[in-house]
Amino acid sequence: MNKIFYVDVGARGDLTEPWSDNEQDLFVYGFEADPVEHNRLNALYPNRHYYPVALSSKKGEISLNITEERSQSSIYPPK
Repeated sequence: MNKIFYVDVGARGDLTEPWSDNEQDLFVYGFEADPVEHNRLNALYPNRHYYPVALSSKKGEISLNITEERSQSSIYPPK
């Protein structure tokens, strides 16, 4: 069986259904800019590939605004 390439942009948390029930059929690649969450994901899921970057349509560095509720972190300033 061929595996599916699953790309998770803003990879915080875990895979959702139906993907979580079929992980053996996936190659998982995630992008998580929050360094704390990136490290947690790498420690928990060594068979997946997580990258500590944010994706954007613009080249160059950009600031990530980490909020108290970390799942609300964004490149856009909180209101």
